[in-house]
Amino acid sequence: MNKIRKTLGLVLLLILVQQKLAACPGTNGSVAKIVCLADSLKATLTTDQIATLELPYSYANSQVWSNLPVTMQARIGIKLGTLSASQLAIAKLIVKEISGTTPNEGYDEAEQLLLADAYLSANGGGTAYGNGQYYLCFNGTPSLLGLFSVKFGGHHLQVENTYNNGVMVGGTPHFEAIEPLTFTSGTNTYSTITQEKNALAAMFTTLSTAELASAKLSATFTDILMGAKNSGTSKDWTFPATKQGLKVGTLTSVQKNLVLDAIKTYVMDIDDDNAAAIIKQYTQELDETYISFSGNSTLETKNDYARIDGPGVWIEFTVQGGIVISGVHYHSIWRDHTRDYGGAGSTAGVQKTAVGSNNSTGIKEINTVKNLKCYPNPSVEHLNVQFSLNHSSSVRVTLFDILGKAVLNKEYQEMEMGDQTMLIDLSNLEGGSYQLVVETDKNKYTTKIIKQ
Repeated sequence: MNKIRKTLGLVLLLILVQQKLAACPGTNGSVAKIVCLADSLKATLTTDQIATLELPYSYANSQVWSNLPVTMQARIGIKLGTLSASQLAIAKLIVKEISGTTPNEGYDEAEQLLLADAYLSANGGGTAYGNGQYYLCFNGTPSLLGLFSVKFGGHHLQVENTYNNGVMVGGTPHFEAIEPLTFTSGTNTYSTITQEKNALAAMFTTLSTAELASAKLSATFTDILMGAKNSGTSKDWTFPATKQGLKVGTLTSVQKNLVLDAIKTYVMDIDDDNAAAIIKQYTQELDETYISFSGNSTLETKNDYARIDGPGVWIEFTVQGGIVISGVHYHSIWRDHTRDYGGAGSTAGVQKTAVGSNNSTGIKEINTVKNLKCYPNPSVEHLNVQFSLNHSSSVRVTLFDILGKAVLNKEYQEMEMGDQTMLIDLSNLEGGSYQLVVETDKNKYTTKIIKQ
């Protein structure tokens, strides 16, 4: 009878979670949906729990992460192991929304890494490990207006997605590691991060002897170079001044695609739309990107190491000795030269434009919309939205309140090239700040408006 009650309870919980998901607007990874789910989670927490989960935004908070167990390096945010079943379900929905949907990448990979930590706990690691030893943190208040990041991590995973005024401005640092290389949980056997390792090793398989010599580094790497800020030593914004290895621009198209395939195994960990934008940028920058390795290019022996270093992208992979389980295990990281922590801590400061909008190579990005104007702003009853289309496109105009709820939505299947003006009725809205989002078939544009 107790087993039946437990099963019914889980079914009811699943229904509740699905209802919460359905009630939140937006596509996978949209800031509106993230804000909605964040508010749904906070509604279930006590005042003290909210204070633990949500902190005032600071760059110092962004830097709090580690590859060490939480018993050796403290994390910030709320511990998954302290949440009820329903709270945990919503917390995981938030992680799912900021992650990609590709099998063995994104959210699927994150779940596997937590299962691996549970395996370590049960096989010699003890209480220092486990899937309950991971933390979710809102660094700043999730909102369409303003700056915040969603942090999720523990021993062998760190997700750091940064959002500013309704757009994602950074998806790095993104750290992942695995021990053991293969493990079983329930009836499933996993080899997490193997796809990253195999894709990186494949970059070197078609190189000539001379190219391999150019790609090989003389130094030995016992861990990733651009790791966490541990023991007071900052690794942030200290990328090597000179790129090393083999320039991708000298390779054949087939070899270039192998490099791009390796990059994708990292970028696809974030939500699909933002991942596509970043991959587009990294593709444009591919000729100015360098690949290198140390030890063996097969990446199978302790201290084997691989790197991808471009104008934007920075990826490292290293083979470590086993800690809990004998053998070896992997450490790896994806960073971005200009977008780490959304740009916080860099000389340029926090980015204001969405990921993928960098123009490091001088290649001109063709925007669909030009000259977006909203007037009068502030507005009392009606708002004129004016813009120009470079080519015909479907257009969606959405207005979000400060909590991320869509209060107005207009869709146009096909608008002709040229100047466009639309009139939006604001008379039924309460006074305050709103975020206007104009989406076309290629781009997204946001602006803040005030209703008086």
